[in-house]
Amino acid sequence: MSNPNDLTRWNRAGLGRFRYLDGNAVTYLDQLREALASRFPAWRAMQGKGDRPVPGGLSGERAQLQRQQRMVDQYHGDRGDWAWEIARSFSRACHLLTETIDAYANEGYLGTATQWENVQQLVEMIGYHPAPPASASTPLVLEAKPEQRGLLRRGFQVSHTPKDGRPRIVFETLADVEVDARLNGLRLKAFDRNPDDLVYQGAGTNQLVLQKEIRGLTVGQPLVIEGRPGDAGPIRSSAHAISSVSVAEHTTALTVWPAIARGRFAKGYTEVHLKPTVCLAPRGPGPEVRREVKSPLKLTEGPGNLKTGGVAVIEDGEQIHYRQLEAVAERDVFWGAIKEPNIQELTLRLDRTWISAAIILSTNDELQDWTKSRIFIPGDHTALYRKIVAATPAPAGVMDPIPLDEYLVENSVYLPPSGSATPSAREGHTGLTLARPTTAVGGMGECPQTVFVPPERPEWRADPYLDFAGSGSAVIETPLPSTIIDQDFAVLSSPRHLSWGRLSEVDVSSIPDGAVLRADCQHYGSGRFYLSETTVYTKFEKTARLIDWGRNTTPVAGCRLNLGPDPDGSLLRENQRIAVEQLDSDVGGSAFLATIERIERNDDVSILLDRSLESDRFNHHNTVIRGNVVQAGHGETKFKQLLGSGQATASNQRFVLRASGVSFVADPSLPHGVAAAVRVLVEEAEWIQVGTLADSEPTDPHFTVRLREDGSLMFTFGDGRCGRRLPTGTNNVRVEYRVGSGPDGNLKAGCF
Repeated sequence: MSNPNDLTRWNRAGLGRFRYLDGNAVTYLDQLREALASRFPAWRAMQGKGDRPVPGGLSGERAQLQRQQRMVDQYHGDRGDWAWEIARSFSRACHLLTETIDAYANEGYLGTATQWENVQQLVEMIGYHPAPPASASTPLVLEAKPEQRGLLRRGFQVSHTPKDGRPRIVFETLADVEVDARLNGLRLKAFDRNPDDLVYQGAGTNQLVLQKEIRGLTVGQPLVIEGRPGDAGPIRSSAHAISSVSVAEHTTALTVWPAIARGRFAKGYTEVHLKPTVCLAPRGPGPEVRREVKSPLKLTEGPGNLKTGGVAVIEDGEQIHYRQLEAVAERDVFWGAIKEPNIQELTLRLDRTWISAAIILSTNDELQDWTKSRIFIPGDHTALYRKIVAATPAPAGVMDPIPLDEYLVENSVYLPPSGSATPSAREGHTGLTLARPTTAVGGMGECPQTVFVPPERPEWRADPYLDFAGSGSAVIETPLPSTIIDQDFAVLSSPRHLSWGRLSEVDVSSIPDGAVLRADCQHYGSGRFYLSETTVYTKFEKTARLIDWGRNTTPVAGCRLNLGPDPDGSLLRENQRIAVEQLDSDVGGSAFLATIERIERNDDVSILLDRSLESDRFNHHNTVIRGNVVQAGHGETKFKQLLGSGQATASNQRFVLRASGVSFVADPSLPHGVAAAVRVLVEEAEWIQVGTLADSEPTDPHFTVRLREDGSLMFTFGDGRCGRRLPTGTNNVRVEYRVGSGPDGNLKAGCF
């Protein structure tokens, strides 16, 4: 019925399938009708209607379409003749048979096959197998209980229960892993130390914002800043006075005086000591007896009758000195030099020093005998015996400054009036025999015309000041303190100066009802710490940190991570997989996965990763290194199941595991990059899964796994040449497998 030479009509280029026959039930019926009509002309049912003529006598495509429509109508029409129905049934049978032949022909070619089994058989011929579905897998970060460590076997389960009511989703670890609680979370060096400078510039003073609510601070109260400029360098301290206080919830803002120097302190390495509980009034400069004193001298009160240009008597109970006053300002008394220019300083016991206005006495020029160092002064002045006086060769006020000479009264004789009609010229005068003191320089001066002597009683007490010897060592005498010990901070505060340091000694036995404090002090400002206006503060009750002191936001980039001297960091090993987690990420568990390429152990432990961190994500504060990392895959292990019985005489034995949803895990050694999550045990010995048996040796215990169309797995074993044959046994082939695959395992981070 078909023309074998007309195959190109049905198999022209560009068609998706081969077609070897050029007819179907419709065309077969028309050809059969024409043959029967010519054979039996009287059979009316076989006579066709014929093709209607095309208007205009045209032929071609329209005529062909008209003919096809006629044959279709003829096939589906009802003629009521039994022979016609037999012919139509025969045409239908021929159609089915010929289409089946075409179908089989097409199933023999990979490009035209449509049946799964045929496709599978065709690709088997070229060593290709359809890729199985993948199961979700993820690195799992484990957190061990405190002080726990040990080996965690593969198969450890974690699960997630969806909120939409679906069954729980199980993941299992895919390998054994050593877990150590010390690797739960390693931090970078200085992660909790803010390296920023603590100086805040504002309103001309420095501000300190403390990360603590501290009540009871007052203006003028001292504080001590102690710290260093970073993670290295010497520890420094700095004392300041509070200028203003603002207390809020959880914070305290202070302005301080003097200004804090930039670059001296970093926020994360600094503490602020506040609220001194011991306040002492210093009694004196300590156990020293005398010291050299330069102008000016401060008085505890006054200055009373002390005047600029006048001569003052300065005495400490053992020595007496005279100085002309250059200036008197409030309680400060400034003096000038005496006649000898090299005598500028006075050696005094400050805690016993008084200053008074000198009394001026005029000498009797006619009676003076300077050749014998004797002068005469009207009145009884025998009390001047053994005292120091000052004298000038010119009348007071004639010269400015007054040239003063100091003398010691070696003898004083008073000649009272005799009442005689002819009294002696020396009557009513006191004769003074003068000598230069042993501390004076040079010989006797000119004959004095005026003598300055001390008053009967001293007038104004000098205000002692503390003496700082050498590089800042301070010795302070105070009342007996209550509870202070060595190494407590002490601050000496006066209106214009500050001195501070840690106490090196607290001596409570040297003086009655008092103590001697010693400290190596630093100073701010120049000048003296006078006792009347100086307070010793110590025993600071509160210690506070700067706000954000424990937050190091320095970016972390590159491959190197410095863990500092952390001994736990030495537990890491090369080629270990870690998770670098960003703690403040909006996505829970956001982590950067990497492998340790090298570990450097010097003073610090540093690790070098196989890839660089993203600098815009990580900083020292939000970065934590998780060392307990293991790969986990979607799926839940099932109990061992019987696969079959081995037969040593059979080649390439095959068994089918009828379980759907078997898990697959990543395995780069296999052709498709995944392996079925199965363990095949032959007589309790585990065999190895491979991609093909073609490369297996005769004794290799290998097998292949193929996914079938219904989701089951086909296990194929060797034939003795390519792969080992199964040993003969009854129910000696068993399989352990995990179930879990598909998109259900695509969970968000942090679900476990």
